[in-house]
Amino acid sequence: MLEKVETFDMNRNKSAIYLQNCGLSGNAADSEEAFKAMVPLVTDVELEPYIKRMVDGDTSPILTGHPVPAISLSSGTSQGRPKFIPFTDELMENTLQLFRTAFAFRNRDFPIDDNGRALQFIFGSKQYISTGGVPVGTATTNVYRNPNFKAGMKSITSPSCSPDEVWEEIVTDIKDGVLSNRITVPSVRTAMSKLLTPNPELAETIRSKCMSLSNCHDYGSSEGWIAANVTPKLSPEEATFAVIPNLGYFEFLPVSETGEGEEKPVGLTEVKIGEEYEVVITNYAGLYRYRLGDVVKIIGFYNNTPQLKFICRRNLILSINIDKNTERDLQLSVESAAKRLSEEKIEVIDFSSHIDVSTDPGHYAILGDFRRNKRRCSSRLLQLFRPSIHRCGLRKFPEMQDYWSLRAESCRKRNFPEDSRTFSRTWFIGWTV
Repeated sequence: MLEKVETFDMNRNKSAIYLQNCGLSGNAADSEEAFKAMVPLVTDVELEPYIKRMVDGDTSPILTGHPVPAISLSSGTSQGRPKFIPFTDELMENTLQLFRTAFAFRNRDFPIDDNGRALQFIFGSKQYISTGGVPVGTATTNVYRNPNFKAGMKSITSPSCSPDEVWEEIVTDIKDGVLSNRITVPSVRTAMSKLLTPNPELAETIRSKCMSLSNCHDYGSSEGWIAANVTPKLSPEEATFAVIPNLGYFEFLPVSETGEGEEKPVGLTEVKIGEEYEVVITNYAGLYRYRLGDVVKIIGFYNNTPQLKFICRRNLILSINIDKNTERDLQLSVESAAKRLSEEKIEVIDFSSHIDVSTDPGHYAILGDFRRNKRRCSSRLLQLFRPSIHRCGLRKFPEMQDYWSLRAESCRKRNFPEDSRTFSRTWFIGWTV
């Protein structure tokens, strides 16, 4: 299977300038051994000059054997800046294949009869045209604007587009009979004002149903799809994903306990249960032995394909002076605290973090969104967070325990105008070293 996938890739793209620069041409393009020997492991840094030419409108076979119809823009979580990723027709076909596979698993656990209904929330932002005339947008935007996706939507009666984050706001609109300020198109506001009247009973019905819904996600990135959610009944934090082998050519770079990767990646069938790896992908979008930066843990095998769990992004480090904390350190601390918070009926919805060196000494700050029953809970948040945060740092620097402090600050809606439509209340949990 692996050799067949790789041969397909090389036959389709063996005229690519990048592969020729690697010395891969002619019959060598059909050999998996030659491919791995000649094509190096890379990140977006090495591919950036090639992709920039594509963004600027160069139609030469740079990374693929044919011009790309669009460019995807990543979120830029690794380096703080978005990355440009080629988006091809083959990648679109992979997307549709993954959708079908994932739906089969969801339909197995949540069967829908002939008269049943399913609701899917999707969101696509706007594309823009680069100076070279190439459409650029997020990967999901490129999918939803693709003609093949639009054709599949024709059979759906009500193809709604509302992200999960705003359903509570929609409920409020129905309850109060007033359209949210999020809607800025005058014609839409005028039309809705004629239809919308206060309906608290309907709003409460919708709220109760939405609160009981399960979220199901698959595993992919702007660079391409990787795996389908084979455990849709589990929460997103506990879900595992089975790699779909023919979505690309996958390798796995072992990650040691110190976070350093070994030199030689292993194949799909060579991974070991319980071990952690960085995902390396070769796909139909012209990415060859591309290090995604995602660290995953092998949970088991679904038939003969690895079943994995996402652990963290690699090389995301918060650092103040000599103290360094990875994304995993932060995630473990918050997960530990979340268990304590749940006993107090306080739910951790989401969190982010940054370092603040405006004071001396500097400190870390966790920006967290909490759903709670109690109106005031800052002191309780501190009390429950402190053991987890301290354990994170003190396991590395026990001699510094006298210098650690913790504080919580409530961030009201007016302080975050862009986020106020999503979060009911946000808190800073900061600690100092």
